[in-house]
Amino acid sequence: MVTTQSTVGNQRSILTISFTCFDYSSGNSSKYLLFGNAYWSGINTYYNAEQNPAAGEDFFGFAWAGDFYSSNLKAEAYMNISTSVPIYLADAVPNAGVVWSFKELVLQYGRYYFWVEDVFLDATLTKNVRTGGGNTAQAILKYIHTYDEPVGSVGITAGPEGVGAGFTLQGTPKQWSIVCIMNGLYY
Repeated sequence: MVTTQSTVGNQRSILTISFTCFDYSSGNSSKYLLFGNAYWSGINTYYNAEQNPAAGEDFFGFAWAGDFYSSNLKAEAYMNISTSVPIYLADAVPNAGVVWSFKELVLQYGRYYFWVEDVFLDATLTKNVRTGGGNTAQAILKYIHTYDEPVGSVGITAGPEGVGAGFTLQGTPKQWSIVCIMNGLYY
């Protein structure tokens, strides 16, 4: 039986992220499908790079506790519903987290801006035999927005035992992040 574990969301400025988890667990095994979405609703008339899509790379990914094995990783980014934008896996820690990166402001032509409007992430977390004794773990969905060209690198601080900070971007002071937390993953 498939159940929706939960859907959570968060918003800052004109960026909204949402995190949905489906539970495919059975018996003494756990299987969760994670879906993440980031959506920029446009560019404010009074342009401010801190609060709008901006030059540089943004980072979007999952981190989790419970020592789950990840598979079926997928990421897609779109300027609009039909124009895809390159997105790449920027970092991964086995059984703990994955993060992708993409250029957010895709093209400037005169005074017209083209930016990534939607990003979609998928991951499957599996544990063939639960070891948590009825305890649950958390997973997070995190988006890091930069409004300058990143000069550092992204790194996942999670380990199999815990989510930690998920992932962080070092060496780029012009950034902020938003997070969604998913609770109740039996491990």
